[in-house]
This record gives sequence, C-alpha cells and structure tokens, in this order.
Amino acid sequence: MRARRLLLAVWSAVPLGAADTAGVAFDAAAALAALAPPATGHDETTFLRALRERVDRRLAIIDTHGSAPQPAKPEAVPEDCRTLFDPETIAEARRASVGCSRLAYSSIDIVGEHPPLVGPRGDGSCVFVFVGAETLRQPTVDFVYLLHRRSVATQGFSRRLFSKLPKLLPHVLFPGKWTAFFDSKLHLYGTTLDELSKAYDMRVDDRALPFTAFPHPLKVRKNVSSAFEWMRFEIEVILEEFSDRVASVDALRNQLARYVARTRDSVPPRAYTAFIDGALLLQRDAHQLFGPWCAETIREDSSDRDQLSFAFTVARLRLEPRLLDKCVTIAANRTLCHWFDDDSLGALHRISYEASRNIVDNGDFAAIDDVAAKYLGSSTWAYGVAESWSRNGPSVVLIKRGDTDWAGTQPVLGSYLQGIQNRGNYIYQTVVFPADGFYSISFYACSRPGRYARTSLRATVTRAGHQEPAVVVEELLLGYSFTKYEATFYMEAGCATLVIMNDGPPGDRTLLVDAVRIERNVSRAVDSISEVPSVCRCRILLHLNGRELQMDVYGAVDAGLASRVLAPRAALDRPVHEFVAYARTVGCATVEVLDRSAAAEAAVALDAVRSLLRAPPSARLRDAAATEALVLACGVDDGTARAMPAEVLLHAAELRITQHPRNVAGEYAAYGLRISRYPRQFGAYVAFLAAGPLVTSYLEIGCRWGGAFVFTVEVLGRLGEASGIGADDFRALAIDKWQEPLLLQEYAKGAAARFLKLDPAGAPFAELLAKTPMWDLVLIDGDHSYDGVRRDFDLVRNRTTRYIVLHDIASDEPSCAGVRRFWREVRDQFETHEFVEQYDDVDGSYFGIGVIVVPRSNGIMY
Repeated sequence: MRARRLLLAVWSAVPLGAADTAGVAFDAAAALAALAPPATGHDETTFLRALRERVDRRLAIIDTHGSAPQPAKPEAVPEDCRTLFDPETIAEARRASVGCSRLAYSSIDIVGEHPPLVGPRGDGSCVFVFVGAETLRQPTVDFVYLLHRRSVATQGFSRRLFSKLPKLLPHVLFPGKWTAFFDSKLHLYGTTLDELSKAYDMRVDDRALPFTAFPHPLKVRKNVSSAFEWMRFEIEVILEEFSDRVASVDALRNQLARYVARTRDSVPPRAYTAFIDGALLLQRDAHQLFGPWCAETIREDSSDRDQLSFAFTVARLRLEPRLLDKCVTIAANRTLCHWFDDDSLGALHRISYEASRNIVDNGDFAAIDDVAAKYLGSSTWAYGVAESWSRNGPSVVLIKRGDTDWAGTQPVLGSYLQGIQNRGNYIYQTVVFPADGFYSISFYACSRPGRYARTSLRATVTRAGHQEPAVVVEELLLGYSFTKYEATFYMEAGCATLVIMNDGPPGDRTLLVDAVRIERNVSRAVDSISEVPSVCRCRILLHLNGRELQMDVYGAVDAGLASRVLAPRAALDRPVHEFVAYARTVGCATVEVLDRSAAAEAAVALDAVRSLLRAPPSARLRDAAATEALVLACGVDDGTARAMPAEVLLHAAELRITQHPRNVAGEYAAYGLRISRYPRQFGAYVAFLAAGPLVTSYLEIGCRWGGAFVFTVEVLGRLGEASGIGADDFRALAIDKWQEPLLLQEYAKGAAARFLKLDPAGAPFAELLAKTPMWDLVLIDGDHSYDGVRRDFDLVRNRTTRYIVLHDIASDEPSCAGVRRFWREVRDQFETHEFVEQYDDVDGSYFGIGVIVVPRSNGIMY
C-alpha cells in the first residue's frame, strides 16, 4: 500500500515555556465557553440528534460500500488520550525543540499529488512531519528525525484508527500554541483562506479561483462517489441548521458549490473521481480541547476518511477559525521531522532524506497496484501499467523479471519494466518539483529485441498550465539493449507532467523503459540563492576606461520582482535592472543570458522596464517622442516581419534588454516586454493619456503577450504617484480567452494588476462587468471581427467613464477588416483621436490606435 498523507501544522509566535512541557490539563468546558461564538440556542445534544436524524434519512440514498461511516464495533480507547503516544517520542521531540521559537507540525495523509510542504516562516522555526519517506516533496533542509512508535495503549488499534493519531500529538508536545489543522488536496501556493480571501478581494467569478483537482488513486478500489456524497451531506447539515456556529461559513459554502459544480462538469476530473477539500481549522490553546478533540477524532461513527469529519469537528466543538500572521521570508534554523512507514507500522525505522532523491514516484516500476496484480495473475507479463503511472491506451504492457516472451529483456532495477507498443502510445505521471532550480532526468530505454523492428522515443516534462515542454529527450531507432538517456533542464516549483512515448514508425514496434529518475542537479544549483523562486544566470561584459571586464552573475528574482545580482563569490547589493539600465544609458556593457529560465527572463525584463519608466520625470511622459523612445527601449514584438520597420529590428538586434526565443530564421523582433504595437503610434497614444485627466482604473480586452498592458499600467501608476494617488487606489485587469502570459504571471506578484482567463463573448465576462465598478479606460483588442468588436464595445460603453480605445483601426490585414469598418461607423458619432502614423520603409499600413472620449453624462454613453 502506498503511503497516505494528511497535512496538519502548528505555528507558534511565542517562545516555548514551562507550560509547554508541563502537560497540565485544562477545563475543556471552560475553554469551549471562551472560544465559542455567542450562544446559538443549540446545545450539543440538539446538534447530534439532528445530525443522527439526517444520517438516517440520507443513508437510504448513499452507497454504503464507499467511504461513508459504517456500523462497527467501537474500539477500546483509553480515557486519557495522552497514553496514545510513546513517552520516548514525546521526550525526544521536546529535547530537540528547545531552540525553537516558532513551530509547525505537519502530518501528510493526502493520497496522490500534493504541493511542496511550506514550513513556518521566521527565525528559529521548526517543523514536525509525519510522512512516508517515498512521498516527501521537500527542498534541501536540515532534518532531525524522530521515530513515531506505537505505545502500549495503541498496540491493539487498527491501522485506520492509528493513522488518525498524528493530528492529536501537537496537544501533547506543545500545549498552548497556535494550531493550524489543514486537510487539503488543493494544489495551492498558500493556505486555503489565503486563496479564498484573494478571490473575494478581487470580486471575481468562482471559476477564477486558483484550485486544481487531482484524480483519486483509490477510485478503482473504493467507491469515491459515496465519499463525495457524505461530505456534501456533512456541510449541508452545518450550513442549513448550524451555520451560526461556524465562523467560516463562506468558505464552506464555496467548497460545497465547487463540489456540486464538479458533479455537472463534463470535463474530468469530476467530483466523483476527485476530492477538492479545503476545510481549514485555525485555533489557539488547543490543549484545552484535547479531550473533546480526541473523542471526536476516534469516533467509530465518524467518517472513515479523515477529511470528511473536519466540518463536523468545527461545528461540534464550536471552534472559531482565525487567520495567522502573514508569512515572511524563510529563515529556518533547522527542521524537525517525525517519520513512520505506512507500509509496515510494526517495523518503524529511521529514513535518511537525500537532497538528490528521485521525485518520480515508482520510477523503477517496482510496485504494482491491485488492478495490475490481477492482470498479471501467475503470468510474467500482462497489459497494464505500474502503480503511480497512467497510460493513454491499452497497448502498454507490464513485464516481470524472468519473463522470456519479450525476448528476455530484464529490468535494470526492481522487479518490473514497462513496455509501450505502437506509435503514439505513452505512459505518464504528475511529478511535483519541490523548488525552482536545475533538474536531471534519466531513464533506460531500448527497442524490443528479436524479430521486431526498432522504434523511437520521445520523453517530455511539461509544467502544469504550459504547452511547451521544459525538456525533450528524443532518440531515433533505439538499439535492442538498454541504454541510459539523460538531460538537464530548469523547472520552477510546482506540478509537471512526465510523458514517455513510443514515437517510432508505424508497425509492431515496442519501446521498453525502466529506471526513470528526476533529481535535483546539485552541481547546477546556486547555494546562496537556492530558495528564491527564479534564477537567471547572466554574463555581463563591461568596457571601463579602455579595459574589458567580464563577469558571470546570477539574477535572483523574488516575489516582489526585486532582482539582485550575485557574483560567484560575493553578493553585490545591486539590482539587475541597475546594471541593465546603466549599460543601456552609457553604452558600455552588453548582457548575455546564459542559463535561461522563461520566468526569470520575464522578471528581469520587468525590472529593467520599471527602472526605465521611473527614471525620467513624469512630465516627460507627456512628450510623444520621449515616450516612443521608452516603448522602443522596453521591447517590441510582432510575428509579421514585413510589418517591422528597420529601426525596430536594429534596436532589437543591438540593445536587447533580455533574450527571447526567435521565430523562423530569426526574423522575429521579440525582446523585453514584447509590446505588440508600433512605438511611434503607441508612444503618441500614451503621451495623450499622460496629458489628459488622471486614469485610476484600466481594463484591457485581449492582451496577447501582456507587454502593452504592463507598459500602460506602469505609466498610469507613475502618473498617479506624481498626483498623490497610492497603489491601493489604482486597479487594472487584463482579459483574454487564452492562457495567462508568463509576463503577467510575474507582473501580478508585485503590482495591483490582475489577469483573468475569460472569453469576452461569454456570460461570465458580462457578469463581471456588471459587478465591478466603472472603468476610466478600456482598450479593446480581442475579437477583430465586426460582430466581435461591436459586441465588446456595447458591453463596455456604459461601464466606462473616460476613454474607450480600439486597436488595429488602420491595419491592411484582412483579419482586421471588421475593426476598420466599426471604427469608420463610430468615429463621427463621438469625439475621437487617432494614432495611425506609419513607417516609410514598411509597405502597407499596420496597427493604428483609435480613442473615443466618453461624453460627460455621468460617464454613461447614450
């Protein structure tokens, strides 16, 4: 059985004191009275009676073969729950935590993929973790390993009951501390409440919430639909009858709505095959509730799946969720871990964690699940896939060591190898990368020996939400004996999909694969900045006083996009953009990006752009020529080479802020922000905005790479600062039906600007416009058909107070004919301004910006 994982954390903002080690019991009733919300008129007996009645009514329609509670003989549990834990484990943990001022406690019990564990933030931080070693997804840290042993009182406990105990141990170890009780399969960068609060602040549609569901690995062996129905039932009880006893009603309602929506969703994963849990319990002085909490946890009539009982726990114990302080930069002295091996609880042992461990689950195909075992039976091979892997079709075969039917090829490691028959078939799995950095992928592969023709392979690792792989390993017509294939690549923290495909010619050809590994490439890591989200290695060539000085530096981009340059042996307290801006200003240096990460490039480009835009006085932004120069300096992009004037191409070649992939034959002018505008037109347009009334809100419909959006927001923000308008009073939103550009992903980390993936033609966008305040400025650059641009115009005409802007009003491109036609119809009805100047060395007419000034009738256009 694979290790199961459940996340439970304990934070403390105060030093450990005598009370932490005394283990003094407190009056649970008094604690409940202190922590509970105002009286509701319901006592515990009333709640449980209503609950029991609802259970009786619902059991008739719930498939009781799944995860719903089943009648069972109660297990004998000691009255004093402290006897559930081995005294040596408790003593060892207390000794090891003497130097800790801030604590976290984690017990992982989530089945399937999960985000990297995030420890407590602050000096003197420590974390305790129960987790199967083979499932840990952690960056390099200094672990202190502690054994979790069965006590005398727990020797007779079932594995199910014993697996619930880790969530109780913090009350024994650290009484009186903040406790975050977290059960989730959400792939989040922060806590559930963090993400929900962001969404509520943005007032966005529920579909924009950053939740990701993962398939439940046990769905073949258990009826997951019952578990879903049971959790839905539990939440309904609380919301309908006892909502005033729970402080997180909105979060629970949102969770239930998402569950219900998943049952109707035609796109997998649906709620019946995936959990989307986000119940979160935060409280302090939890030791006062130790007895009641212990009793709730070990109830035989509670759900067999732990996460289904959290909603009940909140309501029954009248606990009020409280949000902890915001996270700060990690500065952990050390990390403490509890370990247990879920496969053999009776043979617990210390496990050494290696920074370079394989993050591919079951990469040696050593473990097979129940279904694969059933396929195999007594045979040495069968069609199927090893545990933790998936396949796209039936032509995938699992081959056992000792088999001769497949020409005697034996596994490199473990007991099994995987065969992939016929072109286009593949195996895959989701891999969790614990931190940004360089990784190495390696595996053994060959063609099936004997009378069979040779085949080819293609292996890729693609980050979630991206289309282009981070690495591709290809080989044509492999030999008949295992050969090792390797590659190194850069990957940001998060989930990615590993695919190994038979890419050979048509015919009966089989690709054999074994020993798949992905490991941190420690030799490529930068120790001094290994924890930052993005790293970009650059080479700077300086020309000073007739001397040439070459320096390799690492640009580390943090969440605020404040890049720092670190030389190989010394940290230089200089932002990357200062080097770039200085080099561009005096023309004394060139910058070459050596190890390119797309996120790092985007962040470095943003830093450089901010430096350029903040350098001149705000008054210069009203100068069309000066603003045109800024546009050119910040970076232009267009995929149509014939539309690019020579001065733009020359600037791209000589003064590139950062490098971006070129298109066919290098005929691509992309660099910096990749602004899809003519600098001459866009500069004059921005200068017009700068000279007019102050704009404090901006909506862009259709943003492509996001460069024009970033430039506009930066200029408007700069003008607002000069007029005393703070960042909190400015808002900006980009809408597009395509995937969020990487540039905007980076930009949103440090700016009051957001992106939403919405189709302007859909109802959600119209609903969003109706809910949000009026916009000062709206730019339309989405659907270029006549009906499309008219629809967008009609949607925003009564939601705009100053300007409505159309792009491509002067383009000869056939795809822009609808925009030209619509502009001709409306330009005589309103006060308008056109920015359509072309370049002499370009044949034809391109782009063009048209501004409609909204009439002053309360900001409404009639």
